[in-house]
Amino acid sequence: MANKNYQKSNIFYIASFIFLINAIFLLVCYKYGFQRPVINIDYLLLILFFYKRNFIGNTLLFIFLSLFLFIEQLLIVLQVFPFIQLNNLFYLSSFIFSGPALYQVLFFSSIIFILTSFFIVRDFFGKRININKNHIWASLFIFTAIATTWSFVPQKIITSQTIFFIKNSQSNLLTITNKKPIEDLTTEYAGRPLYDSVLNQQPISDKILFVVSESWGETARPNQQQAILKPIYDKKDKLQFIEQGSFPFVGATVMGEFRELCKKKLMVMDSKNIPPHEFEQCLPNLLKQQGYTTHSIYGADDRLYSPNYWYPLAGLDNRHFVDDLPNGGQCMSFDGRCDVQLLPYVKNALQSSDKSFVYWLTLNSHAPYDDKIFIDGIDCQSVGLKDSTQSCNNYRLHYQFFHTLSQLIDDENMKGLEVYVVGDHAPPLTNLKEGLTAFKGVDVAWLHFKIKEN
Repeated sequence: MANKNYQKSNIFYIASFIFLINAIFLLVCYKYGFQRPVINIDYLLLILFFYKRNFIGNTLLFIFLSLFLFIEQLLIVLQVFPFIQLNNLFYLSSFIFSGPALYQVLFFSSIIFILTSFFIVRDFFGKRININKNHIWASLFIFTAIATTWSFVPQKIITSQTIFFIKNSQSNLLTITNKKPIEDLTTEYAGRPLYDSVLNQQPISDKILFVVSESWGETARPNQQQAILKPIYDKKDKLQFIEQGSFPFVGATVMGEFRELCKKKLMVMDSKNIPPHEFEQCLPNLLKQQGYTTHSIYGADDRLYSPNYWYPLAGLDNRHFVDDLPNGGQCMSFDGRCDVQLLPYVKNALQSSDKSFVYWLTLNSHAPYDDKIFIDGIDCQSVGLKDSTQSCNNYRLHYQFFHTLSQLIDDENMKGLEVYVVGDHAPPLTNLKEGLTAFKGVDVAWLHFKIKEN
């Protein structure tokens, strides 16, 4: 009888251990709309390290538990930022301490979670689960049976996240390594009219402002985008034309930049891997050949994506980063200047010569969309969003930007100015369910207008 009770107790703690650790991730994924199987069978392997309770066993327990938890968290991150490829993770991780404070909080929270989980597993479950060789063979058999019948197992119910990760990451890495770091673009891009005019030697405006707008996505419903763009459309009578649209795009900010400035598909995030000759046909270089002075304005520093390396190669001669914009205030979503206070610098660059091209990469609408709202002119509830949500803050930050941009339309010195605005990528959201009511999948939005000459 005692032996039966012991076995029942053992099975109870093993089942409780596997259930608890799966339940934590399952609840998080359910709340925010992430995909995950009900049971990740990887954790069954951890009980193997309860057989010998010594330094080696504890070390192996820590290594494998950390690995499994890291993969779980990484697969969630990749759903929030689907454009991140595995070969870019180490590059991006080196900038985590210069990114938004939320990213640093999440980074340290992840470490604390892994350490806390280890001590709970070792000191609570490890002392209550007693296994023998039969348990080891049974655990290995169950795991192997599921792993070797990969295509037959209902993966929404039970699977190995580690095998899923390895299977897909190897595929991605093989795809990437068989390609060049940069390729010709075969998809849509907002700058096509300008590119075509330049290449065909057609007349173009003497003053051109090209904006790549951080995390500006196409909205789920047209009236939502119209609310964001209202400051521009309110002055439609002063415009020679205005048009807008959207197209799907998955990629990081620098990939969106290369899409628009160089008509290229970037396969890596570190721009220093790109051969110099690939920049020869970038838009700023082509415009310089037609007598334009070229400028870039970006309110952050020049470390992430190495713009001070590739901007000159692309033809952007006059570059302005955070230290060159002292009157741009201080905003914190992504540490740097405030876009709404950079308009004077944009105007000066546009007026610096008879023919000028100004490239402006915005900053403050970067995730997690918690930056200052200087101009609050959009009612989120009226367009179907809840106040204080990530989507609402994203809308407000973009409304604020377009309100600032609209000031150019009233400026007598900006007559004849042609403006392009396009999102770099769709807005990353930690709550995927919320995104369904606010944005149209991975589509980025674009706007193109010209101020009347007279």
